[in-house]
Parts: sequence; structure tokens; C-alpha cells
Amino acid sequence: MTSATDIEGGGARFSQTDAEAGPAALEARTKALGVQQALRWLAWAALVVFCVSLPLFEAPKNISLGVALVSTLGYLAARREAARWDAVCALLLALTLTGALSAALNQTPWPLALKNASDMARILAAYWLVLNLVRSEGEAATVAELLLASAALALLWSLGTVQSLKFMSVASLGWCNNVGMYYSQVAALGFSLSLIGGGPWWRRLWWGAALGIAVAALSLALCRSGIVAFVLFCGVALVGTKAWRQQTWWLMALALAAVAAMVAGEFKTMPEVAHLWLDTNSLAERWRIWQLAAKFFSEHPLLGIGPGNFKAAAEAALGAGVRDYYYLGNAHSLYLNTLAERGIVGMILLAAFIIAAWRGLFAIRPTLTRAPLPAALWWAGLGSLMIVVLIGVIDHPLHHEHALLMAALLALPRALAAGVGSPHGQ
Repeated sequence: MTSATDIEGGGARFSQTDAEAGPAALEARTKALGVQQALRWLAWAALVVFCVSLPLFEAPKNISLGVALVSTLGYLAARREAARWDAVCALLLALTLTGALSAALNQTPWPLALKNASDMARILAAYWLVLNLVRSEGEAATVAELLLASAALALLWSLGTVQSLKFMSVASLGWCNNVGMYYSQVAALGFSLSLIGGGPWWRRLWWGAALGIAVAALSLALCRSGIVAFVLFCGVALVGTKAWRQQTWWLMALALAAVAAMVAGEFKTMPEVAHLWLDTNSLAERWRIWQLAAKFFSEHPLLGIGPGNFKAAAEAALGAGVRDYYYLGNAHSLYLNTLAERGIVGMILLAAFIIAAWRGLFAIRPTLTRAPLPAALWWAGLGSLMIVVLIGVIDHPLHHEHALLMAALLALPRALAAGVGSPHGQ
């Protein structure tokens, strides 16, 4: 009996017994290889479109994400390879399902229920896609570069179309805090790559430019929590990488100087914007909204009032007093909004998600911090998680584009760690 010796070739497995079986077996294997390669190329083309359109356009982003998912599933099935699945995937799925259950129990109108369920499902899809499709350091770098480039393109696109910078609006991101929550994570990615990513001088120059663009957008967005979270991350990264010993402290100084220059310019040229920087009314309004969130949680402690129902519940509770509030779309706090809309079950799952993401990153740190680029992507993933957790105190960053960006940045180091030692991970 002839032993089957596996021969890897471009993603298809051939064996010596196949070769001995004759031309028909080899032809079948060649066709299988072609199908696998076509599915992988299609998945990557869709992933490129997704990354480029992430802060720009809604429809291309959603369509490309769906195409990439189906293609990746087909690729894995053709290879008879099990999909990568971890605790973060499981907890995002649990958040999606319990949110849908809460919406059903609270008789949420189906368009709103579908919108909120699909939003959380997109976060899971983006994380799973990057986790399963990225197989090498070069591919991870490609995703990171696309995210930086699309963020710069979105800002330039918006500057060319917006009439006033009083309320910074960027394409499909929305305005002000939504922009800030997105660009604070982009800034963390640019800072990490510039700090320890290595590479030729022109690549470091591009990363530095992308960092400057992200910091400028962050400042123009008037997102004070985003700036604070980003600066805190910079300090942690400088200490954690010991880069302050290597005379790269100038990056931190550059980021702070850019923020200071932008704020100073706004104070001088746009007095109405300067007033918004010093405004404390938003905090006072948040306090009143947080009290509403606590009230809703006390009335529906187990599964909450249902995802997306905060606005309607707040308007019903306030009556004519609703005109005194600027925005009631959510509780302006990730944690209080989760308690109000998803109850204690949702809060436990959210806490478990944060802990799982945190532990997952630190479990792979020894594997990734030996080389410059993987180490930089590890710090970018940590920065994204840290920024979302910090901003979550006074805003709601776990939805829309900023949550999709967090999912991609969290998945990149996990995908790299899973590829170490794999024949396809080099």
C-alpha cells in the first residue's frame, strides 16, 4: 500500500497517491486549486473595498463585507479547513442574539430591531473576516495601510464638500463625536506603526503623515474624550515599548503639538467653536440622560428595554421636556446604554467581551512582539480596545463605523498569531 505524502501547493493539498492515480486525479486537484485561489482573490478584493469604503460609503461597505464573508466561507470549505473562532466571536454572537431577543420581548418595530441586530452582526462579521482571511504579516500590513489611507481620503473628501468646520462631518461617519471615536483609533494605529513599525524611511514618513491627519481630524471633531483617550494610549505605548529610551519621544510631542495647534487655531479663528470646547452643558445633559438610563434599567433589569428603544422611551418619559435635550439617540455611555437597552444580561456579556479581548491580546503578546510590524499591530489593537473602553464612559462607541474599525484592529494581531507556524502564515 502506498503511503500518501502531502505536498502543499498554493493552498491545495496534493498527495503522492493522487499523482499515482493518473491524470484525472491531478486534473481534479488542479481545478480544486483554481477554485480555492479564485475564492480567496474574490474575498480579498471585497475586503479591500470594505476597508476603503469603511468611513466613506454605506452601501459598498455592507455589500463588500457580505461578499467577503461568503467568499471566505467558500474558500475554507474548499480547503476543508475549520474556521478560526474564539471567545470574542462567541461573545459578539451572544450580544447579537440576546439583543434580538430583548427587541422581540419589548415589541420593537421590526425595521429598528433589524437595524440594531445587523449593526452588532456587522461587528462580528468584520472581526471574523479579518481573523480568517489574513494569513501573513504582509496581508496584515495591507489591511492596516488601507485603513489609514481610507481615513485620510475620507477627511479630504469631507473638507472638499463641507461648508463649515463648526460641526466636523466626515462622509458616513457622521459628525463630532462619531468622527472623534473613529479617528482616535486611526491615530492609535498611525502612532503604533510610526513608533515601532520599522520599515523604510518612506513608509515611516507615510505613517507619520497619516498620524498627523488623524490627529487633525480628531481635533476638528471637538471630541474631547477621544483626544484624552488617544493621549493616554500614547503614554502607555511609550512606556510599554520603552520607546522613550530610544529618542522616539518626538512622536508624542508631535501629536500633542498638533492637537495644541489645531485647538489654538480654532480658538483664534472660530470663536463659536472655542465656546464648544469649553462648554459644560453637554456633561450636564449627559447626567440627566444617565438618570433616565438608570430608571429604564430599574424597570427592565434582566434584558432591558430593547436595543434602539432608548430614544422612544426617553421621549415618552420626558414629554414636553424633550425639547430641552440636544440628542437622545442613546444614553451617551456604552455601559449605561447597555444596562438600559440590554439589561444585566447584556452588561455581563459586554464585560466578558472586553475581558476576553484584553486577555486574548496579552496571551499572544510574547508571540508578536519579537518583530517590529506585528508588535506595532498588537499595540494598535490594544489602543483601539483601550480607546473604546475609555470613551465608553461618556459615549457609545460600540456601534457603526468606529466599532467596525475596532473589530478589524482587534482581529489583525489575533490573525497573525494564529498564522505563526502555519504553512500559510508565512
